[in-house]
Amino acid sequence: QMCIRDRSTWEGSGINAEYMGINSKVKLHKIIKMEGGSMAVHIQDQKKREQEFKKAVKKLPTKLRYQVVALENCCKAKRDLDQELDNKIAELDIEYFNKAKHFFESAQAIISGQRLPNEQELSDVQTYFTEEELKLKDQFANQNPIKNFWLRVLLNSPGIRNEINDRDELILEHLENILMVYEEGNKNYSVVFEFRENEFFINKQLKKTAICDENYQPQRFQGTKIEWKDGMDVSKKKVVKRQKNKATGEIRVVEEVLSDRSFFNFFGDSASKSDECSTQHKENQHQDQGCDEEAERFNIDYDMILFLKEEGVANALDVYLGLIEDQDLYEEDEHDQEGEGEEEEEEEHHKPPHQLRGQQKHQPFPEEIALANKLKKKGPPRG
Repeated sequence: QMCIRDRSTWEGSGINAEYMGINSKVKLHKIIKMEGGSMAVHIQDQKKREQEFKKAVKKLPTKLRYQVVALENCCKAKRDLDQELDNKIAELDIEYFNKAKHFFESAQAIISGQRLPNEQELSDVQTYFTEEELKLKDQFANQNPIKNFWLRVLLNSPGIRNEINDRDELILEHLENILMVYEEGNKNYSVVFEFRENEFFINKQLKKTAICDENYQPQRFQGTKIEWKDGMDVSKKKVVKRQKNKATGEIRVVEEVLSDRSFFNFFGDSASKSDECSTQHKENQHQDQGCDEEAERFNIDYDMILFLKEEGVANALDVYLGLIEDQDLYEEDEHDQEGEGEEEEEEEHHKPPHQLRGQQKHQPFPEEIALANKLKKKGPPRG
């Protein structure tokens, strides 16, 4: 057990040690994703671990230091095997994903209302309906699309729903499909969002591509440039500032266009914190702050694309029904709730506040709302 997979990286992340064996890669990965915060942070911590290891070893007595160095090299050999296993699993993931493509296409045809379910797909339908309901089954047979299927998937996705505000929802109501695409000849992959024509932007597709290294680990992300229609860019907000001249007392009005929190920031580019950024810290603190912000964006993108790849697309129906563990990848930072500056600011037009959905298991179906309203009108049962 001494050479547990990246032991120092996982310690303190809330992961039970029984899941850390070499043959438990899938269990370990799932638990990290749901409990351990940002996966990208864990990857970056491996470099930090190497630096801390060197410092710790140098403090040891000389004799013990020789033994620990030898043990570390034994563990490196074990970690190489772990990486080989990870790569083989990734290759199998891609192979079997490609084999399952026609299942995804068949399911999407039902979601989009392009076809009716066939007899084989309804072979056990009696399990889910009463006899009275089955008598009316012909009335249910229609090719209507499932309204807002993919929007609901996103709203039920841990770590993604908190990036979606009310304005984003209005746009995502036009989302028709989400699909995965693996590139041939390299390790890269993309998540593709397909939209019907809408009043917000021109694009029919928005894509997020993970540029991966030889070990299938994303190093940076490339997104589609969104062609927003005039005045519809929800990732920007116009702020009006009133500034008072201390000498004359004169007040001037200044308008600024600032970045705003939005799900559609996901389609920008981002990269992990590089050695170049570490050098900039010594030269320019402002540039270093920009690097930190980019690294933070990379972490958010990493978690979002990882969930979409492994759950949001592959297990879309479970996510749609709210069957996925409801545990967000992020916690609200207390400092985020503090004020930001002393200048007076007014947004030119009102924008609904960002609503967190971390406490909600899933968004209620319209049928559930209608039933609740009906029961409310009836009032309490009479004795």
